[in-house]
Amino acid sequence: MSRTSRLVSLALIGTACFSQAPSLDSSMQSLLAEVRLLRQDLQTVTVAAQRVQIVLYRLQVQESALARATQRYDQARAKLTDAESNRNRMAAEVKKAEDRRTETQDPNERRIIEQRLPELKASVEMWVAEEPPLRALGQLRAEQAKLSDLQGLLDKLEKTLEAFDRKP
Repeated sequence: MSRTSRLVSLALIGTACFSQAPSLDSSMQSLLAEVRLLRQDLQTVTVAAQRVQIVLYRLQVQESALARATQRYDQARAKLTDAESNRNRMAAEVKKAEDRRTETQDPNERRIIEQRLPELKASVEMWVAEEPPLRALGQLRAEQAKLSDLQGLLDKLEKTLEAFDRKP
């Protein structure tokens, strides 16, 4: 090849190389923008995952509190049933003793019954006082409401994550 044709070839190649530089720069900018978007998406997912972990922990704690409240309620209910049963049994004994007192003709038996009646009535009053208040029911309902709120929050987070998954 002649020297002129070589110079023309080099000039053409050089021009072609320099003209590709802006397209490489554009490609690099495009890749950099994509990396930044990926980083932003990763941060968003990380924050969402942390929020989900926090809500799941709160849910576990609330479920535990609900279980304890349910147990206290069941225990209170059992004590109440027992106290009502004992109170009813003692009230029946008081009535029976009062009936026997009015029906008996024997003064000694009447005196014994009259001495025993205050004890029986005191037993009835003791069982009335033993009936635990049903505050455990209120606590149980409060814990159930908190659990329901947390489950609602989890549902919202799940929908948010589903919407995030659907993004192109």
